[in-house]
Amino acid sequence: EMVDLRTARWRIIEMLCIASPQAASERLILRAICDDEVGISEASLRRELLYLQERTLVEVEQGDVWRAKLTSAGVDVYEYQAAAPTSVARPPHHWR
Repeated sequence: EMVDLRTARWRIIEMLCIASPQAASERLILRAICDDEVGISEASLRRELLYLQERTLVEVEQGDVWRAKLTSAGVDVYEYQAAAPTSVARPPHHWR
């Protein structure tokens, strides 16, 4: 599985912001973020969700089907109100 994890992490944050304030299932996240640029397995997605949780950007509910939602810190990163970790490929913000 060849994937740019930094881009995958940003896509996860983007998708969870769209789903907010509801939690999104791992299956929904996978369908939303996978394309020609980002292909990721369920196991890899779970690793990345835990990684983002360790950085307090997401909250993860583990069960038969995992669910995740953004924390307030994750929303701040998405909205360019806080610095993104270097491990997340957030695109440059173009101010109007």
